[in-house]
Amino acid sequence: MLTIEAATRQAVDTSGLTQAHVHDIAAAEFQALEVRMNRMPRFDFTLGLGPAPEVIQQIDEDGEVTGTEIGRLIAGVSVAGSATVTIPITTFGKVRIGLQLAELGIDAAQIQAESAEDELRFQVFRAYRSLQWAGAANALIVSAESRLADAREELEFRLDDGDSSARTSLRQMTIFRTRIVELSGGVAGVQTAAEQAMRSVLGDTADAPLAPFDDGLPTDVPTSLAAALAAAGARTDMSLLDLAVAAEETELRLERRRHAPDAFLAATVEGIWTSSAPDTSGPAENNRFNDLSGGVYAGLRWRANPFQQRARVLRAREESLAMYDRRSAAIDAIEIDVANAWQETVSAFERLQAYHDARRAAEAWLTQRSFQFDQGLAGFDDLIEPLKAYYENAGGYLEALLDYQVKLANLALKTGSQNFAAWPPEVE
Repeated sequence: MLTIEAATRQAVDTSGLTQAHVHDIAAAEFQALEVRMNRMPRFDFTLGLGPAPEVIQQIDEDGEVTGTEIGRLIAGVSVAGSATVTIPITTFGKVRIGLQLAELGIDAAQIQAESAEDELRFQVFRAYRSLQWAGAANALIVSAESRLADAREELEFRLDDGDSSARTSLRQMTIFRTRIVELSGGVAGVQTAAEQAMRSVLGDTADAPLAPFDDGLPTDVPTSLAAALAAAGARTDMSLLDLAVAAEETELRLERRRHAPDAFLAATVEGIWTSSAPDTSGPAENNRFNDLSGGVYAGLRWRANPFQQRARVLRAREESLAMYDRRSAAIDAIEIDVANAWQETVSAFERLQAYHDARRAAEAWLTQRSFQFDQGLAGFDDLIEPLKAYYENAGGYLEALLDYQVKLANLALKTGSQNFAAWPPEVE
């Protein structure tokens, strides 16, 4: 038997959307790593190759090389290269703030994954409950069809026996059967949609038998709008709004720090070799054609554009203020959304209670009339109205029960609850 917990667990574990969010979180973590790597040494290498001119030595009377001059002919090649290692000392807060911004991105990715998982859990819950309900509704339809068939057979027998009053009862039964047919069509539509939804997330596992449908009257009822609104603070989109505001504020801080320099240590090696420049032991030994040098130094590096920087700070400030205003507007919209979901759930429960009482009354009425009929105290016509009343209200109760369960689950989703089957006690 496939339980709703097992179905939900399998759907979450195998969903492609879940896996996509795993990769989103990993990407956000690598983005933070990318920012963190700005504190690590950087290596720069340059290598160039090109034609070299003829290099003519200048020799004095003693045969000593006193210098060189460049001829007009291409006589060889020249290779030049450099290597630099730069070790950051401090960026005066830019990396630290950038890392804070990246960590907010990780938090956002994780919350989006939780939101997608909650939505998937809700879809599985709705589909599972719909399939359970369809099974119970089909059993009710079979029972109703059987009772109607027995009643029709009896009425037709009486009509053939000359009882003309049975014709009116037959017409009433025919009219009532449209309610059964209507319910049957509605059940078939719900069942087909639910089966497709379950199969899309569970594959062949969706064909396993389900737990029986509990048609008892629920006892967990949302009775406080204030509690629902208070619980809405646990919604994932509320957390995302808070992160968005924090991200814009962090971005503003980062823009204000971009004018600061970067302090660093560096070690550099540079060299050049020219094939057409002969080796010398005189003043020309270390010249621009054959040379090797290096050094170690500390420095500051600015990338300053004060006018553009000022504009970027102003833009970031306005974006931060805009996000704060959007958050306020979104909170108002969320409160309206939760209030509507709460009212729909309360109304659905009131309707469910009414059908529950009506079903019990109709069942008692039918039991009474059946007993009277068995004792010869009532005629067959006296059974028709209670029979109609029972199946009408029994079908209405099942429809109201599914409607309430789905609306309660939707309210739980909108208030950040992990329990779709009951009103969360922590916000009572």
